[in-house]
Order: sequence, then C-alpha cells, then structure tokens
Amino acid sequence: MSRAVAEHRPAFDNFSTVAMMKTCRSVVTSLLSLVLLAYALPSFAIYNDCTAPLPLTLSLPSVHVLSNLAVGATIPGASVGFNIPVTCTNYTFTAGSRWLMSTSAGSANATASPDVFTLAPGNTGIGFRVRGGSDAVLTAQPYGGGWGFDMGPAPNTGTTLVGTFELVKIAATVQSGAYSIPFEFHVPSQEYANQSGPGSRMTLSYSVAAIPTCTAAVPSMQVRLPTVSRASLNSLNATSARTGFNLGLSCEANAAPTVTMSDGSNPANGTDRLSLTADSTSSGIALQLLWAKQPVVFSSSGSPGSGTAIKPASSAVAGQVNVPLEVQYIRNSASISPGTANAIATFTLSYQ
Repeated sequence: MSRAVAEHRPAFDNFSTVAMMKTCRSVVTSLLSLVLLAYALPSFAIYNDCTAPLPLTLSLPSVHVLSNLAVGATIPGASVGFNIPVTCTNYTFTAGSRWLMSTSAGSANATASPDVFTLAPGNTGIGFRVRGGSDAVLTAQPYGGGWGFDMGPAPNTGTTLVGTFELVKIAATVQSGAYSIPFEFHVPSQEYANQSGPGSRMTLSYSVAAIPTCTAAVPSMQVRLPTVSRASLNSLNATSARTGFNLGLSCEANAAPTVTMSDGSNPANGTDRLSLTADSTSSGIALQLLWAKQPVVFSSSGSPGSGTAIKPASSAVAGQVNVPLEVQYIRNSASISPGTANAIATFTLSYQ
C-alpha cells in the first residue's frame, strides 16, 4: 500500500510542473508583446517643444478666372503669402533635420507641371504653386500618401517659415466654387510647429468664379472725320463734326466687360481730350470721344482703373457686341491753325 502511494506522487508532481511551465510561457509571451509595442512608439511620436501662431487660414475670397486666360498661366491677383515664426525650447534636432509642409493623404494631386498641384479628387481647373522665402518655386516629394514641401533647415532655437501660394489655371474649363486644402508644418518624427498636428495646421482657402470674356472684333480700326473750316470752331471749347462709330467686341455668353479708354500718344493724360499725334500739322485743337453723349475721360497711366467706365450691354448669347461711340473736334486754345488732326486711342477690357 505504501509503495503504491509512493509511486503515485511523482505523477502528480509532473502534472503540476507542466501546468506551471505553460503558465510561465504565457506570461513571457505577453511581456514580450508589451516590450515590442513600447519600442515601436517613438518612431511615430512627434514632440511638443515648439510653438507658432497656428492654426491659421490663408484666404483668397474672390478669384476671377478669365476664360481667355492661357492654360498654365498664373491667375492675376491670386496669390497669398505666409510668414510664421516658430520658437523651439528644450529640444535638439538631429543633424540635417528640415521643416516640412505636408498635405494629408489623398488631398492633392500632381499635374503635368512638376511644380503645380491640384485638389483631389476631381479637376477644378485650378492648381496651386508654392514659392519659398526667396521666391524660388518649391517642388514637392511624396510623403505619407500626400506631398511634402521642404521649408528649410531646422535650427534648435526655431525658425521662420516663409512662402507664397499662387493659383494657376490648369484646364480650359474652370469650375466655380469654394475650395480649401490643409497643410501641416513639422519636422518628421521630431517636432510639430505648434505642439500638435491640428495645432500646426494652415489652410489655404479660395473661392473661384469663372468669368466669360470678350476680345476685340478687329485688332485696329480707323475713324475718319470730315474736313471742317476754322469758322466751325470759332470759340474756346467749340466742337464740330461729331461722327459716330461702333467699337466691336466678340463676347462669350453673359460676358460683362468694362471698357476704359487711354490716350495712345500721351498715356499720362487723364482729361477728356485726346492728344494729337506728333505727325499732326494743325494746332489749338484736340479730339474728343463720347459715350452716351457724354465726353469720355481717359484712364491715366499714373492712376490705373481711372477714367470713364463704359459698360456695354451684356447678352445671354455669345456673339458680337457693339459699343456705340462718337468722336468730334474740340477747340482747346485761343489760337488755332489749320492742318491735319490725328490721334490714337487704345482701350482696355476689365471684369468684375
């Protein structure tokens, strides 16, 4: 009996030993997983030792894109700059570190031009280009499913992130609407510009309106006034030989241009009297343009946008639009002498 008991006890001890060993393997496995997880985290962590006046929004609230603007051209007036001071404390960047301005994954697409990007998804007909502080165009490299723009070295004490966005027409058809794209400033795997990803965000926001346009129906035209006698201009400011003509424009549907006139012989002229050309032989007179029976004031080169704003009638159908004008002689001196009286006027089309 006692022998039977003695032989049974080793079997019990072996079972207990096996169970304990299995339990230990489970504990070791769990601890090993925790150690691996803790080791992986620092490669994704970005610290919060830097501050900057972020987040912010750069706005271009009213971008007018003329239909006749060439594809690939920068849109006039559609640029906005940024100048962001970044201060960093208690952190030493690794050698060669650089600040990056990155887009989020899938928010921007490359275009046929290597320095121009557009919003994703879809094609709005508008792209953006980024220039650095020296006005040099910044190219981008793929980064995290998006794009990263190199903003320069990362000194330990901080820096100033400087640049400019400019919008570019990238397709013949432009989609009107409001658009935005976010960017984040950071030194990869080290620091955000302002403590966190959302806190380091800058958003480019712009509203686009596609503008139908007009062009001159003919590149140049001549208007001939009749010959008049000196007696018809017998006093200062007397006028004679009023002659009508049409300024022809070829317009897209719903185009609404504003026409301003300039003195071709004297661009600084901001009066309502057109200067005679140097080859004219008469003196003491000028020519005067009229619109709606009123003298046209010329736009002076010293004051762009000045002068009479001539508003042609808009049409819902594409075609030729005629601007009815008149021209006449006007005496502008106490003494006059006969001869030829030639003058040149140019016109500018603008849109709002």
